[in-house]
Amino acid sequence: MYKIKDITKNEINQCSRLHRQELPEDLFALLGEKFLGRYYESLLKDSSLKFCLFIEKNKVKGACFFVKRFRVFPFLAQNFLIFNVSSIKLLCFRPKKIFSMIDIALLLLSFPKRLPDYELAYIYVSDDAKGKGIGQQLISHIDLQEESWVKTLETTPRNIEFYKRNRYFIVDKKRGRVFLKRNKDG
Repeated sequence: MYKIKDITKNEINQCSRLHRQELPEDLFALLGEKFLGRYYESLLKDSSLKFCLFIEKNKVKGACFFVKRFRVFPFLAQNFLIFNVSSIKLLCFRPKKIFSMIDIALLLLSFPKRLPDYELAYIYVSDDAKGKGIGQQLISHIDLQEESWVKTLETTPRNIEFYKRNRYFIVDKKRGRVFLKRNKDG
């Protein structure tokens, strides 16, 4: 038995673990579970957030969330010290990640100008639940009623095809990323 529901504080720890497991190279995942948990807690307070989970047998198997563009910056400003300490630890133990951080900063400066406000920030599904249509169910559950966009790596054709099947189309390619957009009416 499964259910799709909006996230609550009770699922933050499971969600953080799944995020780190499925997206291990994501900057927030690299900064640690505690940092990621705080990020998720801050998102719960954001009324513009659209965040849902796929739960099977009381275990989070997938998550999807849309945020208004650049909502992450207020969170980083409020958690500036923690972000910097976590970043320093990351650079000490995994110095090659400095290039990822620089690349993210450059990417933010070169974003396509005409992207909609809502970003499909993350969508992830546990390994044992992949290929069962869970990602599509999560996107459909949110039913945003707004234009939205997503970015993914050019080197992930499977992801690009997934987004295309969910009514996204490519609008731009920059710095190894593909930007896709979905109109209000799909």
